[in-house]
Amino acid sequence: MLLVVASWLVWEFTPLQDWVDQGRGYWDAIGDGIDKVSGWFGGTPTGQ
Repeated sequence: MLLVVASWLVWEFTPLQDWVDQGRGYWDAIGDGIDKVSGWFGGTPTGQ
């Protein structure tokens, strides 16, 4: 149930709907969003 609510919140409060309308796949749009958020926080950790 938590996953459903989280997915709905992401769908409603991010530009995901616009990206999908532009012809991008759901997972492509999600991946791009994750990349952008990671960039905001200084990139992904390298494990070092």
